[in-house]
Amino acid sequence: MTTVLLLALRWFYNILTALILIRVFGSWFVQNPYGSRWYMALVNITEPILGPCRRLLSRFQAGMRVDFSPVVALLLMSFIYRVLCSLIIMIFN
Repeated sequence: MTTVLLLALRWFYNILTALILIRVFGSWFVQNPYGSRWYMALVNITEPILGPCRRLLSRFQAGMRVDFSPVVALLLMSFIYRVLCSLIIMIFN
């Protein structure tokens, strides 16, 4: 059971990380984000994670043009992933 939970958590973490990175790199190349279906689907999937990070950073980034919310989101996701893995191992072993 522990292996299945850890494997599912790792897959979820890896897919979410990949989607955020694809959105970041895609934003550099998409000319009209609102006209691109795949990019808007990516925005709809990742915005629940990036939005709160962006609002948190808006307090500290007055006037900055670079969006660091993906970096903060990836760091928080990594921390949460490690904590959840440790909890799963502690509870089920």
